[in-house]
Amino acid sequence: MTVRFWQTGTEGALAAALASATDLPLDALFVTSGTIHSLAEIRPKIAEFVLKRRLPVLTDFVGALFAEGGVLAYSADPHELAIRTAHFVDRILRAPNPETSRSSSRRSTH
Repeated sequence: MTVRFWQTGTEGALAAALASATDLPLDALFVTSGTIHSLAEIRPKIAEFVLKRRLPVLTDFVGALFAEGGVLAYSADPHELAIRTAHFVDRILRAPNPETSRSSSRRSTH
């Protein structure tokens, strides 16, 4: 397996990466959840690239890019994270003192 890496922090860098990847024998494309990849004007460019080449897209965050044609995402569920965070914030705020909350949260499995 050959892995290639392109830094795509700007629209120009993304365009250059897609151009250089055009003639490569790619089997898949992994796209991180970097800021530029989630922009509405950028997602269609990535989607068009992979659809033309029939490449599976893998990403590290389920979001708009994944919805436009992703095959696999390995990420946390933001809704579940929010629920769990709210649970622990509530416990901290209701605790008689912070030390009680800290020691009890270490024993908790939820």
